[in-house]
Amino acid sequence: MAVKDISERLINFDIGEALKIRLENGLTLILKPISIFPITYIRTFAEVTSADDPKDRSGLAHITGSMFDEGIKTPTKEWDYNKIADFVESKGSVIQTHTNGIAIKTLSRYVVDMLEICRDVLVYSSFPEERLQKIKNDTITEIRSRKDDPRHELMNVFRENVYYGTPLTSPDIGYESSVASISRDEVIGFYLRFYRPENTTIVIAGDFNQAEVLGCIRKYFMDWKVEGEFHPNSYSFVPVPPKQLVMIKKQTFQSNIIFGHVGTTRENPDFYKLRVLETILGRGPLFYDRLSSQIREKNGLAYEVWGVLTRDADKFPGTVAIYIGTENKNRDKALQMAKDIVADFAANGPTLQELEGSKEYVLRSLFSQWETIEGYAYYLLNVVRFNKQFDFYREIARSVSELDLETARRLSGEYLRPDELITVIAGPE
Repeated sequence: MAVKDISERLINFDIGEALKIRLENGLTLILKPISIFPITYIRTFAEVTSADDPKDRSGLAHITGSMFDEGIKTPTKEWDYNKIADFVESKGSVIQTHTNGIAIKTLSRYVVDMLEICRDVLVYSSFPEERLQKIKNDTITEIRSRKDDPRHELMNVFRENVYYGTPLTSPDIGYESSVASISRDEVIGFYLRFYRPENTTIVIAGDFNQAEVLGCIRKYFMDWKVEGEFHPNSYSFVPVPPKQLVMIKKQTFQSNIIFGHVGTTRENPDFYKLRVLETILGRGPLFYDRLSSQIREKNGLAYEVWGVLTRDADKFPGTVAIYIGTENKNRDKALQMAKDIVADFAANGPTLQELEGSKEYVLRSLFSQWETIEGYAYYLLNVVRFNKQFDFYREIARSVSELDLETARRLSGEYLRPDELITVIAGPE
């Protein structure tokens, strides 16, 4: 199917109406009834990231988010983590915690019960000391295990160098020393600062009665208030130029390599055009992209290679990142070939055939986001977070389908900067 036909299908596609309201306490609510399966998905999202961690408390946001379902103390009940887990499971439901809040997937007949649990863990978390110690120990164990994985260490060092001089240098889960130092008072203070109604959005998608759910939200969340005004952190995201080559000495039979530089934000109007370009460069299907086809398939220099222009892009800048996993004997040749491919793509951009094929692939992939209720919720959440309309997919379709060769080549040169590459290698010298 031609790009024009797929684009028109998207533009004419109707995901239906969603209700967006802001309660008097500042809480944003999005309701999207979808009567496909008798399941409802509830997602709470506070605008908080690891960039909000205090300088010497890396991992605090992660620890705080992990504590939500470890204990609650409401005006009418006090439950430990076992009681919470048993109740959720008895209703055929699943609860997960995240740095940004919680997610609950439930049979729709229990949605009212799960909304109450959602309120309890979000508003009345008790952050018990003994569970905090367990969460900290579990996190430290994960940090240690990541040190044994060359790829994790590679990504951490790359992040530290690409974002050098900004609040994004630390890994999301923190460092062993910083996590070990986190106290319960610090968790509670961080919670009270960032997990507030005016900084939180709740998305509910699935098979539910909208009037009933809206009434429950008002009943359970209207009294949620936190003293004082909310003042989000302000950041400077102008990285300091770091070393352009970092070597992690590893006595291994294989080398892991990543190189790149700071990228752009998801709010950038060019974001989806860059998704088209990165599909051509390094994330296309079936190894058809330039990096995979030339380095892996044609020359056999790597067992894994990929490249992206929008890695981790959100409200903060993501990264341009190219990864290579290769045998030590092929390391130098694979790295040079990858850098040559990037430089050529920056200088000359894609061919017309590559561009049209990638546009079709990206447009087709947009439909997949609505295959699950979680996908609907994620789409609606980001529409609200980035101040878009619910039919934003139509804007995406037009942006992608109208991308011409001249513009694609200009963007390739604008967003790929071969002279600013930071290279991190994990392997023997």
